[in-house]
Amino acid sequence: MIKTGILYHEDYLKHDTGDHVENKKRLIATVDLLNEYSVFEHPNIVKISPNPAPIEEIQRVHKEFYIEKVKEKCLSGGGWLDADTLVSPDSYNVALLAVGGAIQAGEMVIKGEIDNAFCLIRPPGHHAGPGTARGFCLFNNIAIVARSLIARFEEVNKVLIFDHDAH
Repeated sequence: MIKTGILYHEDYLKHDTGDHVENKKRLIATVDLLNEYSVFEHPNIVKISPNPAPIEEIQRVHKEFYIEKVKEKCLSGGGWLDADTLVSPDSYNVALLAVGGAIQAGEMVIKGEIDNAFCLIRPPGHHAGPGTARGFCLFNNIAIVARSLIARFEEVNKVLIFDHDAH
């Protein structure tokens, strides 16, 4: 039987962007639907409980000045990192939790504990550059996961990233 890991944590909702187009309603609606169909109770579903990523993992992709910029903006109460990327006071810590969880999901696939993973995380991350926020994204979650797995597992020498979304 195929085992699917589902990564989710309520703290992901603490990345509070208010009425911004990228907001917590996306995760709430998805989790509500999964609960409605008892997906989390299915025997082939493995719930993944995340731990925050260490800064060293974030540094695999992002420049130190940018990591500090995100942290400081959040510590100072939040605001805009760029024209379309908003952060709240908790966004930095939530982003570390999102990256950490995504790394855990990847590790679990590599180790054969699960066959695949569905990561319900916020803030989103695949558009962020090494020194910039972009497209609502703080840290490039998927690039960090790819670099982490390549660096730590000798059987992993490349990762395919398939970005399939609405734009």
